[in-house]
Amino acid sequence: MRKFVFTIICIVLALALLAACAPARDQGGPQNETPQQGVHPYTLKAVIESAVDGHLLVQPLEGLDQIDVIYLNRGDDTVMNVSPDAPLEPGTIVYATIADAIMESYPPQVHLIELIKTEIDETIEWQPIIDVPAADGSAGSSALMPDEYVVGRVTHISGEEYLIDVLEANLYEGEITLTIPAHVMDENTIIDLGYTISVYIAAQGAQYTVEKIVSVEEGVLRGIDEGPPEDDMVMLDDRETVSAYLGGMFPNAVYDMDDDTITAQAGLPFAIALEENCESYWELQAQSGVVLEADGSDEPREDGFYNHYFGIRIDELGSYTLEFVLYAPDGETSLVFDVTVE
Repeated sequence: MRKFVFTIICIVLALALLAACAPARDQGGPQNETPQQGVHPYTLKAVIESAVDGHLLVQPLEGLDQIDVIYLNRGDDTVMNVSPDAPLEPGTIVYATIADAIMESYPPQVHLIELIKTEIDETIEWQPIIDVPAADGSAGSSALMPDEYVVGRVTHISGEEYLIDVLEANLYEGEITLTIPAHVMDENTIIDLGYTISVYIAAQGAQYTVEKIVSVEEGVLRGIDEGPPEDDMVMLDDRETVSAYLGGMFPNAVYDMDDDTITAQAGLPFAIALEENCESYWELQAQSGVVLEADGSDEPREDGFYNHYFGIRIDELGSYTLEFVLYAPDGETSLVFDVTVE
């Protein structure tokens, strides 16, 4: 009897041991699987609004229904497939794979994983989307650019006539001459060569009369008067490119090392570009009321130098002195900007 009981106990223990060592049964999929970490790509079809250094500002057509315009930021790992007959220019259709992590800025930004293909589709009608102030001067919002809205850079002035190089417009391109009547010009408004102006116009044939001036921005105009080579300049219409280097902060204006006197608007950020290399760096000295919102750098040129951009905001009216210090192997150098905030 005892031998029988002992045999039964051995059999039970053996079965328990086999059950413990056997592989777990499939319960319909992996158990406790760790979710995939990293980038989850999306496919996007869009039309290019602007293209600068491989960074594409596009209007989504399929894939991002809740976003009207977005930056596709190109990285070192981005795969670019561009058709010879459909270059990266406004109006070209792009098919792209993008990351799912969209930066909360305006416009929003996302990493471009792969540009699958480009094509021209003349059946798709589109208009540039910009932040357009309303005609009554109230704050605007992202909307289709009105046909009567023109942004241009002044290249010649004769009395009330201003020849501009059109930068943004639906119906105009190249150079056009604007007539700005005296009653439209505010007594404090100054428009000079190289300035960028945003205006509403009334067209009668080839005559274009300005009905309202929305904004006037001081800038440097390449090709007018003598100045540094093009590579050493920062233009006001480079703001979209600079915004990418500043993490999405869109500057109201961009200044370089030669602009030692700056007029800024309270609460509106501006950017200053200073040249440095891998052995030197600029640093903004702290000052009450001056906020460094963002900073970043572009790609080094062949000579090893690059632009370091400082995104700055000042909320209170008054006069300020911005001091930057360059730390280099041969010592320190100071650079001062006099800023008036209006």
